[in-house]
Amino acid sequence: MPRQWLHAVRLGFDHPTEHRPVEFSSPYPDDLAAAVEALRED
Repeated sequence: MPRQWLHAVRLGFDHPTEHRPVEFSSPYPDDLAAAVEALRED
């Protein structure tokens, strides 16, 4: 890979001022998804 493999599919934490849980999600980028799939096929 020509870049770092740092990615969070899901990230959650307590909001610092509202004191409520917040959660964000993001699918794998295309290049990372392809690499993960290739590794699963081995």
